[in-house]
Amino acid sequence: GFHVVPIDIGGSGSVFDFEQMHMFSATDTTFAHPQRLRRWRDNKNEDIQREARSVAMGLKTVASHGLQLSYGAPSEEAEMTEEAADEVSRAAENPLDANCLRKAAAAVRRNLHLSDADSGGQFGDRARALAMCILAKDRGGRTNAALHFCLEWENLEITDLDIHTTCLKCGSQVFHRDKCCACKTVELDTDDLGRSEGFSIENMFFYELLRGTYTVRINNYNSGTPKEALLAVRMRGQLQRLFRLRPEDVRDDLKFTLNWDGGHLKWLETPASLP
Repeated sequence: GFHVVPIDIGGSGSVFDFEQMHMFSATDTTFAHPQRLRRWRDNKNEDIQREARSVAMGLKTVASHGLQLSYGAPSEEAEMTEEAADEVSRAAENPLDANCLRKAAAAVRRNLHLSDADSGGQFGDRARALAMCILAKDRGGRTNAALHFCLEWENLEITDLDIHTTCLKCGSQVFHRDKCCACKTVELDTDDLGRSEGFSIENMFFYELLRGTYTVRINNYNSGTPKEALLAVRMRGQLQRLFRLRPEDVRDDLKFTLNWDGGHLKWLETPASLP
């Protein structure tokens, strides 16, 4: 299981039209659960829409800068970045259209060069974290909460990564066996057991951001080997850190500790092997 970073969203007060909600397909039971329908109704994907608009503008700037570095000659990287920006922009205009969201996520993943700080900078990380949120949504997860941990990995073989944490309010352990704490403050709403190929995702969030120290652990349940794993930590809709985990990083348990004092977020402990 993976943690997902919570996102704080304000309501628009507008009426939700289920006929326009393309994310739900009659042939896709992922979105058929009544609780998940309510979550989509309440959220309307406003969190993804806001971030997509910002990321699209940033990617266009990155693409333009790439053209300047190549003296106006359209490099392959600049063209791919421009493509990703266009797809993300379409997703921002159509936040309830599953196909638009999936195309945007796929375009971002094709732009591996954005992982390089010199190429993509903060927008490279934000674009990848946005793709993770889209996948979490696609698998029935929630992304609008106070603190959100989202874990994504690409399978070379069936790999089952799990996220564990403890609720600061009631002390309950939250993980794949107990997906919600006793006081309903912390929830793991997407528990992925791994796949033979493609991407897996685990999504965990805190409804309330309480003062105190948060500890999140990642456990490799079946000792599988992923091609790559990413942990995105978001607070009130803003990406705080994107951790890139190598296959060797997830062979053993990983521990992430952070503190919130009511005004500042401070990282106390991250695995020594990570930047």
